[in-house]
Amino acid sequence: MSVIQKLKRVATQILFPVVCISCSRYLEENSQEDLLCGGCFAKIGISIEVPNSQVLSIGSYSSKPMRDLIHELKFKHSTKALRHIRELIRKYFEINPNSQLIRYDLITFVPLHHKRERLRGFNQAKFIADILSKEMKVETHKTLKRVRETREQSSVKDFDQKLKNVKECFSLLENPLIKNKKIILVDDVYTSGATT
Repeated sequence: MSVIQKLKRVATQILFPVVCISCSRYLEENSQEDLLCGGCFAKIGISIEVPNSQVLSIGSYSSKPMRDLIHELKFKHSTKALRHIRELIRKYFEINPNSQLIRYDLITFVPLHHKRERLRGFNQAKFIADILSKEMKVETHKTLKRVRETREQSSVKDFDQKLKNVKECFSLLENPLIKNKKIILVDDVYTSGATT
């Protein structure tokens, strides 16, 4: 690396320091591609599976670093968050080596309305489903379509209104691959359960 390149790098670090999205600490030079510092990443508790649960979660959304990570992906469109999410999924399977997820045949995801997906540039639930697919070696297929535009569920506070917001907004796609299959439905956040 030339002297000029080194000076540019140092100047960039001084003028535009890279900080943790959760605690605002400066990130080490070797961690500048990360969004979270090691301390905040370590604070994300990995969930222990409850046998026969219908809803599984990598970690709790009430954890500030987890929430910040999802917000960075979902609202700030930073796909850098996927590196951390991949690592969290790997840790999940380390902590839950006999996960009930291994009994499933196929992975799908909650779709976005085409206008919102075009605006965002991606569907974060599909990204997470694809990471899960690689880790589990199980195929991901689109099985649902959002047929009606809805408000963001996070902007709706009342549970009945959340249910009304998503009522009849999804339709099942014709897909012979899903017949008689056990399917994992992936979403980025589970709060009230209205979407599922």
